[in-house]
Amino acid sequence: MDLHPDGHDLIAYVQRSLEEGEEFQFLGFELLHRLNITQIQVKLARLKSSIEKERDVSSSNGELLEKTLRDYVAAIRDYQFIRKQKGIKETEIRDRKLVLDQFFQSAEDHNDHFPTHYTIRQDADEEIDPIRQASMKCLPSRLTWSKVERRHRKGDYMVGKQPKRVSKFVDHSVRLVVALAGGFLLGVPMVIIMRQPSPMKSMLAGSSFVLFIAFVLAFGVKVSNVETLVATFAYAAVMVGIVGTTMGCT
Repeated sequence: MDLHPDGHDLIAYVQRSLEEGEEFQFLGFELLHRLNITQIQVKLARLKSSIEKERDVSSSNGELLEKTLRDYVAAIRDYQFIRKQKGIKETEIRDRKLVLDQFFQSAEDHNDHFPTHYTIRQDADEEIDPIRQASMKCLPSRLTWSKVERRHRKGDYMVGKQPKRVSKFVDHSVRLVVALAGGFLLGVPMVIIMRQPSPMKSMLAGSSFVLFIAFVLAFGVKVSNVETLVATFAYAAVMVGIVGTTMGCT
């Protein structure tokens, strides 16, 4: 069985992908990665048994050991890299399989040889927080797509798919909304506390807004545990200052 695809089909497939501005996706091949790691593990186990039996490491065994260990580490690293990538949606998987079958399906292939797990390259610093994700879904495409991504993924933009990266407009808009919300969350409790102030009213208002801030930080923004704790403490300290000032004035 010839494992190499036809060169003309390869060029046609890649050319179509470039012309349509399609974001490149690759197969996960979970089965093959696990098979590769397992067979190297077995080879290393047998090599270890041979060395322990002979109580000696020959030059050939030494070279084989060095090469196999290097292959083992590389296989694990490659597998971890694939596992960290972002998977695509079910609808995109069906479309991708259809295109691959159209270009590369052969009568000699056994069953469905294109896996159902596809991934796209997405670095850790490209993760998008829930607030920006919601903005990208609600705002018009001409605002959520950056010029660079629109040029690279022309086909996806034309059919109305969502962008993969945050545009400058969405980023700046969310920053503005967060800044205004911060002022709002400080001004509103001040107004509530200062209208007919009382200790019970001040405590309830302050505690309620501190809890609200904690929920927003926990579910609306992707920050670390330490950053969430520091931000909550900072807001609580401001609320304590407002309550203390109000009580002192009254």
